[in-house]
Amino acid sequence: DNSSTLIFVGSELNIEVTPGKITQVTLSVDYNTGGIEVDFSFPEVSDPEWQYVGPAQFSDPGAASFSFYNDNGTLYVAHRDESVSYRFTLEKFNGTSWEVVGNKGFTGGDAYWASLYVDNGIPYMGYRDASTNRAIVRKYNGTNWETVGGDFVSSDAINFVSFTVLQSIPYIAYTNYTTGTIVKRFNGTSWEAVGNNISESINKVLKGSNGELYLAYRDAQTYQCFVTKFNGTDWDIVGGTGISEGDALNPSLHGIDLFIYNGTPYVAYSDHINDQKVTVKLFNGTSWEIVGQAGFSNVNVYYPSIYVYNGTPFVAYPNMGYGGQSGYGVVQKFDGSSWVNVGASPFTEEMGDHTIILTGYNGTLYAAYNTKPSSQMSVMKFE
Repeated sequence: DNSSTLIFVGSELNIEVTPGKITQVTLSVDYNTGGIEVDFSFPEVSDPEWQYVGPAQFSDPGAASFSFYNDNGTLYVAHRDESVSYRFTLEKFNGTSWEVVGNKGFTGGDAYWASLYVDNGIPYMGYRDASTNRAIVRKYNGTNWETVGGDFVSSDAINFVSFTVLQSIPYIAYTNYTTGTIVKRFNGTSWEAVGNNISESINKVLKGSNGELYLAYRDAQTYQCFVTKFNGTDWDIVGGTGISEGDALNPSLHGIDLFIYNGTPYVAYSDHINDQKVTVKLFNGTSWEIVGQAGFSNVNVYYPSIYVYNGTPFVAYPNMGYGGQSGYGVVQKFDGSSWVNVGASPFTEEMGDHTIILTGYNGTLYAAYNTKPSSQMSVMKFE
């Protein structure tokens, strides 16, 4: 007996059912037939699937590079914009459609390595200016885009930018091929160094959480992945050693992503010893341990993206593999024993490059990517 409640309403008997997906069964009883005729009605309940946030392909064509941020449920996408000479445009989802924040092409010139962060409704973006190859940070003040701390953060050419805000203080990390990786913060007047320079690194991720600052990167010499934490004076290697084994065939194309959940660092990276497939590890307070099986993705991956909700890690990646010119987005989660698909797999239309960025809010997942052949932005959600 699956029924938990029996209620007579006129000539209808309503049965409320608690197990499974069926929420209500209605029995219609006809007393005029000389007997009892019973009809069962089972409401149709479909499994959750990925849906577009606003229209698909909402941006102008030519969004070949992008950054995605979720500010407590409000979604922002910054992307290169072919319609304004490949300068960056920021768009925000207003609940119905995507709208431009400030003016299109706010970077003033072509830009690379854009890293977006929205601090309590205030958008910031760190990036490399294409004309000078130097680092810049800009923020939107509600009316206009303004430069933070003067024209440039760096004095020399840089690469591999990552930006965050921690306790209302902007931080930026970038690589200078002469002096290594540099982290700076804005003290209200100028940009100052945070600890000593780190050895030259690539594909870095700077994250702040609960007052603590972390930097994940792939070392440019050994190609191993490391996670460091700022101790107030300098950078400590979390776990005392690299988290990946072996090197990479083309390290500039082997990404790493970092997520801090309740003080626990999680990383997803392209794993050389497992055919460049995705491996996820967490730091258990003593050492780095593999989450599930190593190299769990069905293809080798350039840039995985990781998000953790209620202790469950989720990873997004494109299924096109190395050298692939087209592919589709996949999201998987660790269910306690193995990595399983979230919704349909793949779930996107054809993607234009090797990047998909995953985030979430209150149990809803969001994934941003650009499409092929027009290279327009799409964002999808899974509730």
